[in-house]
Amino acid sequence: MGRVFRTQLGDVSVTAFQDTWVRMPPQRMILPEIEADFTPYRHFEDSEGLAELSMTSFLLESGGRRILVDTGLADQEMPRSAVEEPPGLPDVMEEAGAALDSIEVVIHTHLHFDHIGWNTRLVDGVFVPTFPNARHHIQRVEWDYWMGDGERNFGPDYDRHLGPLEEAGMIEFVDGDNHAVTSEVSIIHARGHTPGHQAVRIASGDGRGYVIGDSCHVPAQACEPSWSSAADVDPDAAAATREALFQRIEDEGALILSGHFPFPGIGRRVTEENRRDYRAIPQDETQDET
Repeated sequence: MGRVFRTQLGDVSVTAFQDTWVRMPPQRMILPEIEADFTPYRHFEDSEGLAELSMTSFLLESGGRRILVDTGLADQEMPRSAVEEPPGLPDVMEEAGAALDSIEVVIHTHLHFDHIGWNTRLVDGVFVPTFPNARHHIQRVEWDYWMGDGERNFGPDYDRHLGPLEEAGMIEFVDGDNHAVTSEVSIIHARGHTPGHQAVRIASGDGRGYVIGDSCHVPAQACEPSWSSAADVDPDAAAATREALFQRIEDEGALILSGHFPFPGIGRRVTEENRRDYRAIPQDETQDET
């Protein structure tokens, strides 16, 4: 399948770019005090009982603008996990024809290190913005949280990830819900995983989709919204947000675009006979161009 996958939602072109990926037991992503029964979800695991956790960014082309959602891991190692391929988002994008200087907006679902890794890259010993013409959209409450005195687990390295952007005046703060980026792309505050965690809604013609950030890490969570992640800052709020968000997605018949589900992370939640499941969309609904 490669590391590039394209599809269309109405007039919005969507391209998934895989920075890298890891394999781990899916139970590792769930709070240890939750008695999570993964038996109904073994189809999301490989023969070794491991699940793919992708680091995927989404390029949305809407109204003549190029919008990138999240910037991957870069050359940082996931806690307790080794990556399966060298992180390479900038090269993957450029090889697919998406020039780094053509990105006008970067939306950060949140500021955990595996979503902001390629904000910058090292040039002659100095970290410089990877997307030099992009405004980086961050919820103000998210910025305030990480810049404050709170816990720093999984958080940003300011000097590497954020400082060069702030110095260049490339950060744009978002306050609250339903912030329009274009007439087809908007930002939704989806707190819980972090205080300023946000999702991205795509609505164009009959096409609907949600880039969900870390509302879920593994597909089973889409089916079991009460299963909060060990990385959630506020597990109760994360569970409530997950329940509401996925009900909204299902009611709208929208696609799920997940940065962590197995690449390309595009699928639907379905409910049949009072049982929920996640289904990756058939290949004939997308075009794999790599």
